[in-house]
Amino acid sequence: MATTKKPTTNEDKEPTITKTLKKSSCKSLSGNGTLHYEIGLDDNGVAHIRITENTGGGFFNSDWVPVAEIVKLIEKQPEVEAISSIVLWPLFRGRSANTPGYMLAILEGEGLLERIEGRKRGVRRVPAGQFKTAVSKLTSGSTTAAKKPATRKKAAKAKPKRAAKR
Repeated sequence: MATTKKPTTNEDKEPTITKTLKKSSCKSLSGNGTLHYEIGLDDNGVAHIRITENTGGGFFNSDWVPVAEIVKLIEKQPEVEAISSIVLWPLFRGRSANTPGYMLAILEGEGLLERIEGRKRGVRRVPAGQFKTAVSKLTSGSTTAAKKPATRKKAAKAKPKRAAKR
């Protein structure tokens, strides 16, 4: 009996990420764990995102996913309605069923989605202008740059205190 292999396509290939723009974390939608993730650029300058760790114990897929593909699926959703993880399933077909829900939590943490008041796991798309701003920050890495100066200021303040004690 001969077995047949599925032909490899460009969609099946893991992208080569050449630059990491951001490493961060956020709470899962249920609040039971912390999700760690990375945003990076491939060798063509295309932004991707992936989950790297979950402290809540649920399985996930750590493949890099193009941010543009996620945005395309989210933009199809009405701003006023709750978004279900089913929306992202096409990106994770044949992989862990938890991954789309975890990705929604990351998108909420990045400002592409917002919580719906009174719903534990409910998220919706932010208004169009805010959405575009959040996508721009996500894909340009400007959210990372904003955090670096604050760290430097803290380090600069600590040095004079040490000098004063001597």
